[in-house]
Formats: sequence, structure tokens, C-alpha cells
Amino acid sequence: MKYINQINFALLSKFVLAASSVAIFSPIASAYATSGFFTIVEQIPDNSSKQEILANNKLETTSYTTTIQRQTATKKSRTQLNSSSGFSLTIWEPSGNLLEVIARVSVKSKSDNGYFKERFVGDYKYKIKQKAKFVKGLKASDRIVVRLYDLQNRFLGYSEFECLSRNTAVNLILSGKPLEYRVLRTVYGIDANQDGAIDANTTTYDYFTQVSKQGVIFLGGSQTFQANQFQVEGLAKVAATSVYPASFTQGEFALVRQSFINVFSSDLPKVLRVTPGSLVQVTQVSDNSRYDISQRD
Repeated sequence: MKYINQINFALLSKFVLAASSVAIFSPIASAYATSGFFTIVEQIPDNSSKQEILANNKLETTSYTTTIQRQTATKKSRTQLNSSSGFSLTIWEPSGNLLEVIARVSVKSKSDNGYFKERFVGDYKYKIKQKAKFVKGLKASDRIVVRLYDLQNRFLGYSEFECLSRNTAVNLILSGKPLEYRVLRTVYGIDANQDGAIDANTTTYDYFTQVSKQGVIFLGGSQTFQANQFQVEGLAKVAATSVYPASFTQGEFALVRQSFINVFSSDLPKVLRVTPGSLVQVTQVSDNSRYDISQRD
């Protein structure tokens, strides 16, 4: 009788242990099902083997989840890296002596080792105070080049600016005597809501360039000319010292403090060296026009 009782007790213990195992592991299996993972667990009498299988499945599931998370993070970082960065461009001449100009726009796309060859975008006939948007085909750190001409195709000014991480609002300001001074003020910054104005409490870049014959100089400040000629309502007061992005002042591709930069060098595409309208038709800008740069040659 004692031997039979021992057998019954052993059977009862196994039954309790099996019931406890189901109670313990059922929530885990339920959690996996709820989270979208499908896990199959074999029914093996030995409890230690069950735990090992569940542990392996958990490890495999965790590894799968981590892989998906890494792939998602990689895709997200690539999307951020390749996301388009557009800009709006407004041209000013505060004195009112100049009514229209032609803006020749080109792009120096950023590469791993510097910049790709300057690419022509188009010639645009602007009324003073007019604004146009340039979208797609751009990314942060690309450099945009603008050469300004009057309607007689006389070269008035030159500027370069850097595309920012978000949409960029750019203002180019000519003096009241553009043929005499040939100085251009560039003011730009982030415009996240794309209303054409630089966002408050963000960095504003503000500097001057001066052209002479076929070249340009990026100036350190406004001490050498009458700065009040370049004051525009709604923009910051002209400062004595220019504020440039870091890439303009440091490194191999810095522009500031170079004595002379040839802006019509022979290695440029011909369309960037001839006068506007010679090879490509000039585009008339209408109010709040949008131009897709990615479709340009």
C-alpha cells in the first residue's frame, strides 16, 4: 500500500508541475501572439527542455526584433540624409532705382570629398521684391550660386549660400547704385513653415560679396561702403561683421579671405559663361512661382 501511495504521489506531483508550467508560460505565448510574433513550442515532458526551447525562441524573437529596429533606423537615417531641402529666393533693391533683374541660378551638389561640378539650373527674370521657390533635387550642404544681371546683361552681383537642414529663406539685396558698387548683401536662414521669412530664434547668415570684372570677393564686413543702402524692412540691421556658415570660413572649400574667385572660369559649362538668353530662354518669374530643380539639366 505504501508503494502504491508513493506512485500516486509522484503522479500527482507531475500533474501539479505540468499545470504550473502552463500557467507560467501561457502569458508569454499570449504576449508573443499579441505583439505579432508566431512562436511554436513543442510539448516535451522534460520541463528543463521546455524552458530551453522557450529561451531560444525568445532569443530568436528578440534578435528578429532588433534586426527590424536596426533596418528601420537605417532606412530612417538614409531618408533623412537624402531628404530634399528647398529654398525661397527674394531679390531686393531698397532705393527703388532698379525694377527688374535676371538671376542665374546654379548648384554645386555636396559629395563625400567636396562638391560636384557646378550645374546650371536656369535664368530667371525677377521683379524687385519678388519671391520664387526652388524645390526638389537638393539636400542640406549643397551650395547654391546666384549671378545677378540687369536687363542689359551687365553683371551686377554674385552670391553663394548653403542649403540648410530644412527649407531655407534667402534674400539678396542690391545697393541703389548696383553698377557703381556691385556689392550684394546675402541674408538667409531656416524657414521651416515655408512662409518666405527666416524663423525667429534661429541662426541668420548675413554677409557681403563684391564683384570686380570676372571675379568676386567675400567680404569680412560692411566697413568699406555705405551699409544703410542695404537695409530692408523685416530683415536684421546691417552688422559691421559678416556672419558666414562654417564651411565658408574653414576647410579646403572656404570662400572667405580668398583674394579673388573667378566666377566665369573656362572649366565651367558654357551656359554659365555666356550672357543670359544666349543659349537658354530666360524664365519670367510670377508671384510665388515654384521651380523643380530635379527636372533641370
